[in-house]
Amino acid sequence: MAKALILLSWLLLCWAGFLLSPGFSHPPEENKTHTVELSSCLAFQVFDGDTFECDLNHDGKIQSPEEHIRLLGLNAPEMHFSAKLKRAAGKEVPDWAFTEDESGAKDALDFLKSQVLHKTVYLQWDKQRLDRYGRSLAFVYLTPSGEAPSLNLQLVQAGLARPLFFPPNFLFQDDIESAYLKALQRPVSHN
Repeated sequence: MAKALILLSWLLLCWAGFLLSPGFSHPPEENKTHTVELSSCLAFQVFDGDTFECDLNHDGKIQSPEEHIRLLGLNAPEMHFSAKLKRAAGKEVPDWAFTEDESGAKDALDFLKSQVLHKTVYLQWDKQRLDRYGRSLAFVYLTPSGEAPSLNLQLVQAGLARPLFFPPNFLFQDDIESAYLKALQRPVSHN
């Protein structure tokens, strides 16, 4: 009995030491205030519900793919002209890509435009900053403190986008997936 008590005490101490170690951290939650440094930029053009141009260099022009901001943790419906932009950039795009806008694409585009176009926005990065196309991956805020919910979360809460995460970027995954499930449960309004 004494050996079992000693073993149990040792296991509890090891577990407590692990939880208190500097390497262990709970993932941050979207709705809690976080103290991270955010990068600011002026949004010039919105392409669709999850991508826009932003002057990261503060020089009044877009100079690189990195100044195309792709919202992290979500995928908004595609606009018809997105395929045209890819083709214009030298990317091979199949003919089937030139179809109607996906359902909800205009609503997502209009929402993002209303929030960011010609405004200063604040970006929070995750582990991997660029996607395979060279675009910057970020959570986007309208305040320099980042205290309000990100636009990423707001798009999902409004039912305008769905969660989409790729390793190693999983910041706020639980919050965005939870918001998506709540959005799915809301009745659809037919205006």
